Amino acid sequence: LHSWKFSGGTGREKPNVVQQNSTASPGSWIYCKHMQHLDALCFPPSVILMFNERLEGKQYCKCSQLLIEREERLFGGKKEAEPLKDHEEERAKLADEYRELEGHIRQTLKLSFSPESLRMEVLTSAVKAIVQEVEQDKRWKQRAEPLPAWRPNNWRSLHDRTLRSLVEQRMDEPLTPTCTQVKQSSVQTHINSMGRQLKLDLLSVVEVVKPCYPPGMDICNLYARLYHQSFGARLRKIAEFSLGDKDCTTMLCWVNEYYPGMVTTAEKVVGDRHKVQKITSQLKDLMERFKTFQNSITKQNRPNSRSFIKANLSCIEQFSDVLSKQSNLFSMDVRQDCLHILSDMRQSAHAYLLKPVHESLKVSFIRFQRRFSYCEHISWNTEFSLAVYTVLTCKLIGQLHQEVTLEYVTRLLKGELKLKDKAMQLKAYETVKDNAGSLHDLFTSMGSNEEWLKEILTKIAEVLKLQDVPAIQMHVASIATTFPDLSVRHVSALLKLKANFSRADRRNVKETLTMALSETSIDRTRPFFSSVPVK
Repeated sequence: LHSWKFSGGTGREKPNVVQQNSTASPGSWIYCKHMQHLDALCFPPSVILMFNERLEGKQYCKCSQLLIEREERLFGGKKEAEPLKDHEEERAKLADEYRELEGHIRQTLKLSFSPESLRMEVLTSAVKAIVQEVEQDKRWKQRAEPLPAWRPNNWRSLHDRTLRSLVEQRMDEPLTPTCTQVKQSSVQTHINSMGRQLKLDLLSVVEVVKPCYPPGMDICNLYARLYHQSFGARLRKIAEFSLGDKDCTTMLCWVNEYYPGMVTTAEKVVGDRHKVQKITSQLKDLMERFKTFQNSITKQNRPNSRSFIKANLSCIEQFSDVLSKQSNLFSMDVRQDCLHILSDMRQSAHAYLLKPVHESLKVSFIRFQRRFSYCEHISWNTEFSLAVYTVLTCKLIGQLHQEVTLEYVTRLLKGELKLKDKAMQLKAYETVKDNAGSLHDLFTSMGSNEEWLKEILTKIAEVLKLQDVPAIQMHVASIATTFPDLSVRHVSALLKLKANFSRADRRNVKETLTMALSETSIDRTRPFFSSVPVK
């Protein structure tokens, strides 16, 4: 007969064998020796009980410590070639308890945004357990002994996968719409709900979740990346469908407010400028997809395409504003690439929206080439064509103002008009001057701020009016001072309109221009003539 004696539940003492007979049988002696050998391998029920109690108390860090200690006692030393049955049972028991702890850790991570269901000290304990297990994985990689079946357990990967799944779930099931969202379309409601969820969750990460993690796990950066990827993927999927004007506007507003808003607060969230730039490095890909999406809209040319492009222009300008004013949030390459993409998108959008206007002006330009009756036609046709563009930005109206003026000057300098005498030249002066005023009044009334364009036409008209060579030389030098991209070819084409102006006189004027340009610094902030083609 034998009995066990335990010492305070902390370990197993050697069995105390009580013999009722003075002479022990050989079988009983062998049995006692066998139990003494198991003493170093087996663990008292108190240890198992301690693990279960810790697990119920959500003390996951302590649970991990207990399991690692048992793992070291089982696997850390030299083992016999034929492990005893009890040894194998203990291994299986330890593996089961690791799986049980893993399940509790996973469930705790899923409750990271549920403070009503989870105390933050429990999340802290779970995170510490993950860190301990990651370190134990590293220690096993440095050993030559065979690894336990559960090593490496890769709990850091488990952590990241669980958070990704959590983020996906929260974006799939965002907060209940507010009262103002009830009257919106399903697309508008879904986008606004996702955006609201994103903002609230990232704020919770900074204020609640971050203190539960060690700095080395970079938890804010991880969550920012996961939400960026999830929200962006859902917007791209929504954009694949044919949307109405309001839905397009909503989507673009969220694209505009979500990413610039996120990156402008990213440094506060992440706490490090280099980490912020790591997040915003993905912006170039977003811009490329943004550009591809816009191009597909213009190619389809559907009834709602123009409304979409109008809304897009506002987003383009605000993206550009963030890139310009918050340059510290982006690497140099990303910033330049994105600004280049946005510039291409802006030009493409302007060309698409202004195409009908240019087509309606075509007849007026043809008439202008034949005679100086351009003014009344350009005014009527432009007002008619722009009637549907009441929401265009002042910048777009200003661009149209410049394009019309460029076309006007280009056709004037083609040389098809021949002003044979002073009377014809004075009439041409009056016509061009009147046209300058009419174009200025028309476009400024619609919101254009490009008032300097009137000065160009007025100065060209003055050249047609003047008859004395010295006066023309001084006037041309004045134009070159104001618009240094004026070239000798432009002046030559303008002077050829004056049929009574000799070749020698033209040469003198061009020499004066060359001297004036050599003394003038090139200012490209307001280029004009460089866009006017001449032979």
